[in-house]
Amino acid sequence: MQQKIEKFVGEFEFLSNHHKSALSFHGVIYPTATHAYQAQKLESDFDRKKAASIQNPTDVIRFVKTCKRVQNWQDQARIVMKKVLRKKFENPFMKCRLIDTGDALLGDGRNFVGELLMEIREEIKLEKLS
Repeated sequence: MQQKIEKFVGEFEFLSNHHKSALSFHGVIYPTATHAYQAQKLESDFDRKKAASIQNPTDVIRFVKTCKRVQNWQDQARIVMKKVLRKKFENPFMKCRLIDTGDALLGDGRNFVGELLMEIREEIKLEKLS
């Protein structure tokens, strides 16, 4: 039976978008994938940089709700999340940890993050074969 990792806590916390793992996205360093993803909803470069400076991922989500946001976000959301996750897992240590999840099903099916993580894991495996 295939392992299922539904909750990104404990040894699997690194899969969470809230996990502290700095990444560069469009020239800005964000402390977590949540920061990077949420900032892309914002129209203003100033607001995106401000979002990067907020410590807590939950506070970033609150901040973004107070700012002017890009139109048609839902059309871009999945694409942006995949780009953010690719950046997160460019880190060699994080990449190895993702590969170490084997062929486990990731996520609880309530959003697309688990699906994207599995897609990226397969992309990384294919890279290693080339």
